[in-house]
Amino acid sequence: MTALVMKSGRSAIHTAALIKYLLPLFLFILPVLSSYAQISEHLYTSLPDSVRPQNRMHLKTAEVKQILDCTYKMSNWTRKEYSETDSLCMRFATKYATITREPDRRDYLYSICEYLSQGINYHSGKYSLRGSGKKYEFPFNEIAMEYSNKFIDHYSAGPYFDSGMLAQILSNKANFYVQTESYFDAYNTHLLALETARKFNKQHLSRKYAQLARFFEYFDRPEMTLVYCDSASNALSKLPTVSARPAALEAFIIRIRQIANFSLYLKTSDESFADKIQKLHNDSKSIMPRKDRYLAGSYILLSGIAYHHNQYNESLAYVDSASVVYPRYQLLDLWEMAMVYKALSLRKLGRFPESDQTLAKLDLADIKRPIIEQVLMQLYQEELDSDNLKKALRYRDRLSSFREKRYKIDVEGKAIEMEHLFKVRQREREISQLTALQNRNKMILVFAMIVVALVIIILVSRYRRSVFKTQSLVKQLETETQLQVMHLEVARLEERKILGQDLHNGFASSLAAVRQQLELTMMDSEDITVRDKLTYIHNQIDDLYERSRSTSHEWYHGFNEQLQQSFALQIKILADSALPDSHYKKTITVENDEISGISLAMRINLLGIIQELLTNIVKHAKARSIHILIFQDSDFLILNVKDDGVGFDVEKVKSIKKGIGLQSLRESVLKMQGNFKIASDSTGTEVIMTIPLGMAL
Repeated sequence: MTALVMKSGRSAIHTAALIKYLLPLFLFILPVLSSYAQISEHLYTSLPDSVRPQNRMHLKTAEVKQILDCTYKMSNWTRKEYSETDSLCMRFATKYATITREPDRRDYLYSICEYLSQGINYHSGKYSLRGSGKKYEFPFNEIAMEYSNKFIDHYSAGPYFDSGMLAQILSNKANFYVQTESYFDAYNTHLLALETARKFNKQHLSRKYAQLARFFEYFDRPEMTLVYCDSASNALSKLPTVSARPAALEAFIIRIRQIANFSLYLKTSDESFADKIQKLHNDSKSIMPRKDRYLAGSYILLSGIAYHHNQYNESLAYVDSASVVYPRYQLLDLWEMAMVYKALSLRKLGRFPESDQTLAKLDLADIKRPIIEQVLMQLYQEELDSDNLKKALRYRDRLSSFREKRYKIDVEGKAIEMEHLFKVRQREREISQLTALQNRNKMILVFAMIVVALVIIILVSRYRRSVFKTQSLVKQLETETQLQVMHLEVARLEERKILGQDLHNGFASSLAAVRQQLELTMMDSEDITVRDKLTYIHNQIDDLYERSRSTSHEWYHGFNEQLQQSFALQIKILADSALPDSHYKKTITVENDEISGISLAMRINLLGIIQELLTNIVKHAKARSIHILIFQDSDFLILNVKDDGVGFDVEKVKSIKKGIGLQSLRESVLKMQGNFKIASDSTGTEVIMTIPLGMAL
């Protein structure tokens, strides 16, 4: 087995050297070969009908793109088909520059980059259909990097920019950096892909987180791996609909979680991690896309857990389940793990020939597979126990070399993890500073808004006071105008009374005397013609006398009735003006028959008092119901105004010079030698004024 490994290593070195010298020549003759582009009959018949070219001897760029897009979706291809599609990709890669339509050129270049990326993922460090002993070399990492840079240079901005394509190309480039062991460049490029998805298209964010999780899984940093798996799952859950969540990506995240939990299980022997792997195994059964592929990987991890539980037959059974679920399981990333646990379990069961056959399939120089260390440790211990010191020494040297190389990778992983933590903390500080700045700006904004609000409130308050004052003045002017009109109406009525009296006493009396003289003249006249004329004049004067007498009586006797009606109307007008029906319930009672003897001056004073009382109610009382009553009691006129407002402290208001007008009301009543009483509490206020009628007549 050792000779086989050494022979394989020398073969790989010779192959790499040969490729190093032949690759420039190969690239030089590409333009010449491209004019005679063709594919073999074997590849032609292996292609699906939907992508098979019309003429295999003369391929078009669009047909090449279709072939490259479907290559790594084929499930039954061998190294032979992949070798030919690799050659096809190299021959047609430069054709992208000949495509005139810009979107087609972009899509073609993207397909070239994607093919090269998938080729590296598929072949790097693996055997094509492992177990054949012939390692497949994929020497196009530099070319893949070159074409990725071309895409980034041309389409990272501009009218044909596509965020999803750019983010994927950046992730591919990060993978190319990993292949050349430029780990920090790979890490920073992954972050750039993540930022591109976060900035332009959050639909691809979960995929970028998953690829970062895979990156840290490469360095066996399970904690960081699980952190990015959580971020990927969280971003996936935020997609608008369940149908928008790629099932294949969900399965990929489950696979990465299982590997991270398996690593933690090996480090801690904590059975809770084994339980999580079993639960994730059950979850992987429900994933339909690529179900067999991911389920096979899950069985391999369960095989490792069974081995560490000393359940060697169960471990072998799980490896067999993986091969049944996915017959080409040797193409899985976890294939080496499957072979190790199979070989070790066989050795534990004493089946050494079968174990040696299994170990012969492994490349024990592959330092990227930590599981190889267990094999080297087992072989070293076996040779040591058998006293084969020379072989044991060789295995120990290889184990030391392996550990040294793994240590370097581990140091790289720790350095990247520290770089990540530094960037996270730096970002947290930036976020904290930005948050503090935003909070300060919010406080300034809130303060400014409060100041503006106060200014607006002050302006509105002043405006409302101005409007209220204006409305009050207008209302006062209207009321005074109404009072003036009322006074004029009363004066007019009084003037009509005087005119009626004058008409009765003067004009009507004179007409009566003239009529009497005519009657005497008619009696003395013997001339019939003259008598007829005098009779006609007598009738005219008699009619005029009756009319003047009727008018004088109407003007004289109608004065009191109209004056009484006018007084009640004046009070109602005052009440309606001060107390609109929409806000107040009013009851106004004026006993006209009993106040017919009130003088005009007294009526005017009463209107002024009522106006002042109503004004005070509006300003201070907050009342809803007002009652006004005016009646005559013996030789006194009684005015009673009552409301259901909040009331006030009468004694306190009396002590204030500038109260609610009580002083002026008292003075108005005292001028008429009347009496003024007021009672007020929380249920309302009542004002009673008693004025002697004798002083008013």
